[in-house]
Amino acid sequence: MIKGMTGYAQTSIENENYLLDIEIKTVNHKYFDIKFRTPKFLNSIEENIKEIIKRYINRGHIDVNIKFSDKRENSSNIAVNHSVVNNYIKAYNDIKETYGINSEITLGLVTKSGDCFEIKNEKIDDDELLNIIEPHLIFVLEKLVKMRENGGAGIYNAINKNLEEVVPLIEKIKENKDIRIEKAISRIKQKVKTILEDKDINEDRVLQEIIILSDKYDITEELNRLDNHILLFRKNLMSDASIGKKLDFILQEINRELNTIGAKSYDIIVSQAVIDLKNEFEKIREQVQNIE
Repeated sequence: MIKGMTGYAQTSIENENYLLDIEIKTVNHKYFDIKFRTPKFLNSIEENIKEIIKRYINRGHIDVNIKFSDKRENSSNIAVNHSVVNNYIKAYNDIKETYGINSEITLGLVTKSGDCFEIKNEKIDDDELLNIIEPHLIFVLEKLVKMRENGGAGIYNAINKNLEEVVPLIEKIKENKDIRIEKAISRIKQKVKTILEDKDINEDRVLQEIIILSDKYDITEELNRLDNHILLFRKNLMSDASIGKKLDFILQEINRELNTIGAKSYDIIVSQAVIDLKNEFEKIREQVQNIE
């Protein structure tokens, strides 16, 4: 079954060691287009995360938002930057001596200056980090795929409804395709007869011209190709693969045949049926833009 490209899924996990939040949103796009919003320390495993996502999503714009907090007691250590503190104290003493300022150097004064402390984070190994994130990422992706499948089911039903409208319109063209040729030939014969009423005419030459014109008006081949394209479209609509681009290409071929039929119609009934067909296939094309 086809899948849509719009979806959203999220999960949050918290235990004694870490807090993890994963959020993924997807919308329509011609290609696989992914954007990350993650902490800097996850940059080193973004490519690994991308490869996991590719196993579940083939096409669409994907926004990935991951938040990760390490709650372990030894994950962050605060240390005094003695070199900076010594420099500040020396600078304060220099100011006191130079300008005769009689004031104590307090702890608050020194620490207020900034850079006196260093926060040292114990970095989690990339493999360990990926092992923590991967199962929860897969959980989110499975939820996302389910939502895209549900969206695909809705698109499938909408397209099939449009295809049902197409059938009687094509039948109307087929029913009138020979009648319109007969009408065209009859008109041509009448015109020739009127123009050359009092003159000798070559009946064989007239007949030959009529045959050429009838071939020009004939749309049998176009209708056959149109039927084949629609059959191929229906077949691919049942596929489980990423089929959106192929369906779009088939619709281009269908539209090409309709343009040719319309140009050769010379009949109000056929012309109106072609317009109605184009309208239905445009509705289908809009739906196809949402298919992965």
